[in-house]
Amino acid sequence: PLLFALCLTKKDKFRLWLPVCVSFLVITVVYISFRLKFLSLPKINTLSLIAQSPLLHRLLTIPKIFLFYLGLLTFPINLHMERHFVVTDLGDPYFWLGVILLGFTIWFIKIIFRNRNFRTELFFISWFILTLIPVLNIIPLNATMAEHWLYLPSIGFLGFSITLLHRFFGVIPKKRRKIFFVLA
Repeated sequence: PLLFALCLTKKDKFRLWLPVCVSFLVITVVYISFRLKFLSLPKINTLSLIAQSPLLHRLLTIPKIFLFYLGLLTFPINLHMERHFVVTDLGDPYFWLGVILLGFTIWFIKIIFRNRNFRTELFFISWFILTLIPVLNIIPLNATMAEHWLYLPSIGFLGFSITLLHRFFGVIPKKRRKIFFVLA
């Protein structure tokens, strides 16, 4: 509800959503505290490289994970259930490509956030980023990447792509739209 209220409502209507957002926040905090207090997670040894890596290596791996996830969403080839890799130094070219892509994404979000005409796009790209954060291995998981972790973020990615395409095709004259649909 907070993401919806921030992105899709007008500033004067945000106060109406504030009690709903606060109640969801309270419920979340209560749930997490009960979960940690009564159902603490047992220590499980795993064969994952990323789970045994220090925090610095997991942070260095985030740009490469982001790059590979975007690659899977745009060109779903070479699919595999899970992938195991760790970036241990700054010499990995995928790390630098991921850093450039992350920088471009943050710059793009900043531009969209300034222009209030792109509320729907801001909602979907925020959905994508916020649902991708838990699987970026900041907290160690059992694999570096897993394709089923993309189910929820893909909703935001596809919604963002569709709204951008709708804006793009809305500008093209009707005579030329058929050409673009045939090419797509």
